[in-house]
Amino acid sequence: MRISNAIVESSDDAIISKDGHGIIASWNRGAEKIFGYSEEEIIGQSITLIIPSERLHEEAEILNKISSGQKVDHFVTQRKHKNGQLIDLSVSISPIYNSEGQVIGASKIARDISAAVAAEAEIKRLAFYDSLTGLANRRLLQERLGQLLLSAKRDKFPIVLMYIDLDDFKLLNDTQGHEAGDHLLKAVSNRLIESVRDSDTVCRFGGDEFLIILSGRNQIFSSDAWVKKIGKKIRERLSYPYDLGAEPYICTSSIGAYIHKGEKLSSDEIINKADQAMYIAKKKKNAFYLVSGNYAYD
Repeated sequence: MRISNAIVESSDDAIISKDGHGIIASWNRGAEKIFGYSEEEIIGQSITLIIPSERLHEEAEILNKISSGQKVDHFVTQRKHKNGQLIDLSVSISPIYNSEGQVIGASKIARDISAAVAAEAEIKRLAFYDSLTGLANRRLLQERLGQLLLSAKRDKFPIVLMYIDLDDFKLLNDTQGHEAGDHLLKAVSNRLIESVRDSDTVCRFGGDEFLIILSGRNQIFSSDAWVKKIGKKIRERLSYPYDLGAEPYICTSSIGAYIHKGEKLSSDEIINKADQAMYIAKKKKNAFYLVSGNYAYD
């Protein structure tokens, strides 16, 4: 018995027991470490003390399973620290029986997996977001554009794609170094985010090229006049001086836009349309050029 107690107390996992009503009966040092409550504070309290309000339904489901003699293995969930912080946990729960074989409670082993969950989230973030600017990357843009195409086909609304290229960015890198170039890219990213709505997607497509998907479910917000107005606003905002060193740096941009109106085009073909419009703008330098598709919805 002493050996068993020693194992429980030395475990980094939370090992907890509760009665059939969810009242805590035992609480090891691992539980103290994970949840912040001492044994004296928590014994006799309801297990719901450490369950976030939006997850209280889980306890009823767990009690129903336990009361019928079922186990719960490696259930990934969140519980609440004494300070209110949410903790990612992997939980296994087993019924406790009396001498007559009746279920009288449950024993729980909870392992803190916060570090693993955070690492997985970071891997996903790096897969879909640009590491320098924090913007959506090429992969996420293509995924969102593909989803939007399906919605547009169903609900018959236009899609606006803007393709932005910074003028003379290579010259900046060559003369002032990559650190200055990175600083400019981050500043440009912030200005682009400030220029559009939360529902729009701003993407760093690669190098000094950015793409913006403008959600156009409302016809007003995808008309030629509206798109030109937004393009002009973005181009003007990007041309304001940047603080990159001793002297303010002026960066102009060339912007091409394409309004998709139901033509049978893939995501890549729509991107190419916007790219072609951008190259026309780039020939003029510091310009905006719009290509508006033909309305092709039935």
